[in-house]
This record gives sequence, structure tokens and C-alpha cells, in this order.
Amino acid sequence: MRMNHKRLWAALAAGLAVQFAAPVAAQQDAGIVGQNGWLYYRYDFTDASEQPSVTKSIDLFSALSELLAANGTRMMLAVVPAKVRIYPENLPADRALTPFLVEHYGKSLQALQQGGVDVVDLQTPFLEQARAGNGDPLFMRLDSHWSQTGSLLAAERIAQHANGKDGTQAALDALPSRAYTLEWNPTPQTLALGDLTSILPAGTPAFEPEQVRVFGVTAPAGGDLLAEDATPGIALMGSSFSGTWTGFPDALRFALQRDVADLSVAADRGHWVGLELYLRDDGFQTQPPKLLVVEIPERGLAAPPSYPYREARYIVDERTWLRRAAAWITRDCTPAGTVGTGETGGSWSLEPQGDAYLSATLAVTGPNQISIAWRDTAGAITTQTLEVRGDGTWQAFRMPLPEGASIEALTVGSEGAAALQLEDIALCRMPTLPALSP
Repeated sequence: MRMNHKRLWAALAAGLAVQFAAPVAAQQDAGIVGQNGWLYYRYDFTDASEQPSVTKSIDLFSALSELLAANGTRMMLAVVPAKVRIYPENLPADRALTPFLVEHYGKSLQALQQGGVDVVDLQTPFLEQARAGNGDPLFMRLDSHWSQTGSLLAAERIAQHANGKDGTQAALDALPSRAYTLEWNPTPQTLALGDLTSILPAGTPAFEPEQVRVFGVTAPAGGDLLAEDATPGIALMGSSFSGTWTGFPDALRFALQRDVADLSVAADRGHWVGLELYLRDDGFQTQPPKLLVVEIPERGLAAPPSYPYREARYIVDERTWLRRAAAWITRDCTPAGTVGTGETGGSWSLEPQGDAYLSATLAVTGPNQISIAWRDTAGAITTQTLEVRGDGTWQAFRMPLPEGASIEALTVGSEGAAALQLEDIALCRMPTLPALSP
């Protein structure tokens, strides 16, 4: 089966969230009016109270990187530095960088490196170019995102980091190169008002749209940047900074001279939901990438899976998230028990041995959710829901069994489904996972 980008894109666009989101109620007045026509985002001002949450994210990235590497995918993490640190000279007089914020990026990268994460330092080249004062700004004045100048600099730094890096270089060498070309539009483009203009304090004077330079990237002859059935060996899983409109996906294609599957949209679920959704997708399950580039804004490190300011259905503790990710990433099923016969909508008897996850393929026609009920030996029943495609096509299904529970039966169903089929049911051993910070 080949990766179908259009189907994946539709699934992501339906509600995937990959950018750190502040509480909805707190978004009011989240924009800060700086000097010289610059605006900033209040939630870029990370403080020490968020460090425990940052540590949780770092632990998860470390575990995720190890799991992916053990299953043939190299992960590279790119953390976008906060705009307030790159251009502090335009902050309002009553706002200043704290010592914690000054050191936060560097200390986070150091912790990620110590955890074995292949992390790219984007802050150093951004600071160097901003201090030099030559060229266009790396961030837009009226928006929280980088400009296309900034996105290209980030892509070039990622490519520089990848070349010659053990493991990453090998992943690139295994992929065909393509002669992408890049050309800047000689005429600056007028953008719609940036995202920060809509969350300014009441009474703030209106701003005129800003003009920015943009580039275009051209695929080699016979190529198609949006080819539906292409299966690139590099995937970009990012936040709204990786949206097509920022130019970053194309800049990465140009800098790496390789095709890149861009799987990034912005919504309200959270970065970790986006990563899990990608791991579940047909493309990853059938042909995982050689290299997975994960982009995350610096402020996103403070929003682990248990981040409380999301819809309740998207909040999960870090251990549960990691176990689910491990089940989706693991390529080979080491048997960990037996599954008795049963019927969809009925019950299957289970005899797990040790820590295990359930593996199967399923097809659902109708709704986009199924319910999974576990019954333990004491008769207690736990019910969970899983979002699925309802188009009748076969898709992978992975579900960790609860740790330490004596599970004896499984029921899978979907209210209103015209058809629900389940095949290739197996119990597989969960890989050994590291301990996480409390």
C-alpha cells in the first residue's frame, strides 16, 4: 500500500492540533503591542512555573526518539526559538526578558541532547542574523510565526545539521536526491493581517498589513510537489510554523534536496495528538519514513499530553501517551498471549502474558469512532473510544492493554456502523519503556 497524502491531509485538517494553544478564555488580550510596529505573543514569555511541564515533554521526546530509532526511523527535533528572544529590542518598555527566559532555549536543548534526542539549534543562527541586522526580519512583525526568510534559514540549518550527522546522514543517503530550485519573488507580497492583530487589548489602534518577501520552490522536471501517491522517505510533522503558507516545507525540500511529506496543520488538539495521529496513519504503518523531522515552537515544550487547557478528550497522562505511541511504532509483533474466537460487536477471550498490546486490522463503514470495552477477571468493564476512518477501508488498530490488569475479554463495536470488520487479532509484547518524570 502506498501513502495517500490527500487522505492523510484530510484526516489532519479535520482537527489535528500541532501548535501550543493557550486556554481559549486566556487568548483575549494575548497579543502585546511592542515598539516600532512590532507585536508579540504573551505565551512566549515562559517562566519557571512551566519547567515541570517542559521536563515531561523532554522525557517524551527522548523516549519517542529511541522507539523510532529501534524501528528504523531517525527523528530530528527542531525547536523554533521564541520571537521575543530574537527581537527583544522591539518589546514594550514594561516587558523585558527574564534571566529564566534568556537561558530557557539553551538549557532545553542541552536537556534534550542529554536525553539522546537529535535536536537542531535554530536559535544560534537566528540570533546571529538578527544581530547582524542585514536582510529581512526572521519573524513577521504582526504575526507570531516566522517569515519566509526565517523559514528558509531554519531549513538551511536543519540541512547543515543533518549532513555528516551519524544516523541522519545514513538516512539521507538512502533516499534519492532531487534537484529542487528556489527563486525569490522580486515583488514583496502584502499579507492579510497577522494572527496577533486579532488578540490585542481593546482600543488598540489598527495596523496596516505588512509586506514580506516570498519565494517559490520548483520540483525537478517531471516532479510534483503535491504528488498524491509519492512516498517520500522524509516526513515533516510540525506546528503551524510548518504550514504550507510559511514556506517551510518547500524550504526544507530545497535545503535537503529531497522530497518531504508535509503533515502539519494547526488547530486545537495539541502537538502530541498530531504525532499520534501521524503514527496511526496508513503511510507510517506501511512505509515509515527514514527521517522524521519534528518541528515545535519553544512554547510548545510547556504543553505535554497532560496539558490541562485543552478539551478533556485530548488530555492524557504522559505514560499512557507513550504506551499508545509504542504500540503504533513497534514494527514486529512478539506474541504475548492468545486471543480466542469471537465476532465483531461480540466478545473475544484474551489470555495476555505480561505487558501487552492488542494488534489488528479493521474496517468501519459509517461512523468515525469505535468503542473498545475491556472486562477483567473481577467482572469490571472499562470502555474507551478510538477515532477511525469510516470509509470502509482497512486500517491498522493498536491498543495497549491496561498495565497490571487481568484482562479476560474484549468487545469492539460502533453504534450506527453499517459494517465493522476485525481481522488479524493478536496480542503483542509491549517494548520496555523508560521511566518518565512525575
